[in-house]
Amino acid sequence: ALDVTTPSSPAVKWKVGCPYPQGNNTGCTTGMTGIGQTWSTPTVASSVLGYTGPVVIMGGGYDTCEDANTAAPTCTSPQGAGVYVLDANTGTVIKSFSTTRSVVGDVALIAVANSGVVDHAYAADTGGNIYRIDFASSVSNWVINRVAYTNGAGRKFLFAPGLLSAAGGNVYLALGSGDREHPLQSEYPYLGVANRFYVYLDNLASTSATNLDDVTHMYDYTTLPGGAVGTTTSCSTPGVLPGSSMKGWFMNLNQYGTGEQTVSTALIAGGAVAFSTNRPIAATAGTCANLGQALGYWVNLLNASGAIGVPGATCGGSRASVFVGGGLPPSPVLANVVVNGTPMTVTIGTAQMSGGVSSPISPQQVKPNIVPTRKKIFWKSSGEN
Repeated sequence: ALDVTTPSSPAVKWKVGCPYPQGNNTGCTTGMTGIGQTWSTPTVASSVLGYTGPVVIMGGGYDTCEDANTAAPTCTSPQGAGVYVLDANTGTVIKSFSTTRSVVGDVALIAVANSGVVDHAYAADTGGNIYRIDFASSVSNWVINRVAYTNGAGRKFLFAPGLLSAAGGNVYLALGSGDREHPLQSEYPYLGVANRFYVYLDNLASTSATNLDDVTHMYDYTTLPGGAVGTTTSCSTPGVLPGSSMKGWFMNLNQYGTGEQTVSTALIAGGAVAFSTNRPIAATAGTCANLGQALGYWVNLLNASGAIGVPGATCGGSRASVFVGGGLPPSPVLANVVVNGTPMTVTIGTAQMSGGVSSPISPQQVKPNIVPTRKKIFWKSSGEN
């Protein structure tokens, strides 16, 4: 951490971790001997339930055992298998939580009970598991539970889930599987793994784990009508709402070709989910390389219907459009900007919902699909008190 209170004279505030390469725990910060390669962006929270002062929360990191070109790497005692919560002022480890495999992506935070006070966090690991951290009134009562998992088919989670708080103590999670460290046709994901995108509805009162690939709990929305680039998908498909007997939905990332995998975080905005994928394509004869086909998705949060090419709606359109240039697109982000004096909510790095050509860095305004109807509920006549 750097102290940049005075920009002209920045200073090192603290540093934590291990000074030697992976496997050598000599001189490690207390509580951090299991840290891996630090790919997870530290997330700062100014207020967390049960602790006074700002904290930094981060995933444990990447283990080189994941480099193996196989759907089942030998990661029996992986580095980075956990989540760290640090005091933002001192770098002291307040608490750490163990996971089954490495937590490479960011940790997603959410404030449900009180705005601005983080009370829950979600992390996903390279073994296809999703964990929820529940913050309580004291650090000693903070706990972690595995709330969802894949069926062991080699699906890795390398990015944080997108989150949305819902009614009744529920949270929507949106995330996809993939291994962007193995993006080529010659590597295992191309033919060895059927990657998927998931939306999961987590009930905060539950501590049991849901199998994300179990069709008795999750809708398989791979084969909605349409779905290919330029076609439409159904608006009438059942949606996953709080109180539903179903826990969510998934779709296979094979609609546009073999080897497609998620290569970004997911973003929930305006009733839809945005994320990006890549699939390898053989180079054209006489060229050096091909960056693969990059796709930007917009799908309905509740039922996976396509939201592209249907302005003002979040269903009945195409699910994805091609990003010009291919490659590995950056993760989409949400931002509030002022345009001609008017504040607007925009996304950056998402496919154009209006359809047409998309750039992986282009902005666009996103609005919730709300019908602006009014209904009179009270009236007062002249002279009445």
